[in-house]
Amino acid sequence: MTKYQKSPGEKQWPAFSDRPLPEIADRLPPIRADVWRRVQAGLWLLATTRMNLVGELSFEVAKKEGLDPRSSSLRELFYSYLPEAGLAIGEKINLFTGTGLSLVRLSKFGEQVCRAYGWEPKESEWARLIRLHDGDNQKEHTAMVLAYTREARARGFRAVVHPNVSEKVGAAKVQPDVYVVNRKHSRFYVEIERSGHFGRDREGKWRGMLLLQKMDAVVAQKQESRATLVKEIKALGLPGCATDLTSLRRRSLSGDPGRLWDERW
Repeated sequence: MTKYQKSPGEKQWPAFSDRPLPEIADRLPPIRADVWRRVQAGLWLLATTRMNLVGELSFEVAKKEGLDPRSSSLRELFYSYLPEAGLAIGEKINLFTGTGLSLVRLSKFGEQVCRAYGWEPKESEWARLIRLHDGDNQKEHTAMVLAYTREARARGFRAVVHPNVSEKVGAAKVQPDVYVVNRKHSRFYVEIERSGHFGRDREGKWRGMLLLQKMDAVVAQKQESRATLVKEIKALGLPGCATDLTSLRRRSLSGDPGRLWDERW
């Protein structure tokens, strides 16, 4: 079992009703009471946690109800019930060999339903990337950012996608992809680098990161890509830390997530 242990703030779950509110019931297909309670759990998580990865969301519902996060009923919740009722939008983005990341976010109707129940929707990580980082057209980068935030939370960090900070060095503008911080006040502005972008001149980016935090913090998809990034930054004589999503994911799947960074210099 995947053990993503960090809960979304250990929030108190609200009480869920057996039937939809009258003002929205006629816009929904017939739904059993037990299924509707679970649909509300999914809606509440999507409205309040900013999370979009089906694996993370399933883990939270599973923990609440004493289920296996891989159970078919949870897959149906996020893959079938919510999208088919028009309450959510789902997508699968290829990232890791042989699999991908399954994402889900509230639809406009889903947001209306959440407000009807008193749950004001927060902007999700996926929606923020779409709005600020061309997330619909840079799907691989979007998937990498969301995968990294999941791994950071699994290790006790809070993650903020596309933080409101930037630096400019010459013609290069530095806008970190993620900011992470834990209870021990270990904090990093992080650059998520796609392998297809390697080879271009990024010296301005790496030097700009130093103005933000006195070191570079970079994430690649695979170990080979990470080695290329580390070599590039070291050649400039800059300090930093690095990791890759494949290594982070492998450790998380083992049940012992361990450290967030694989190397520092």
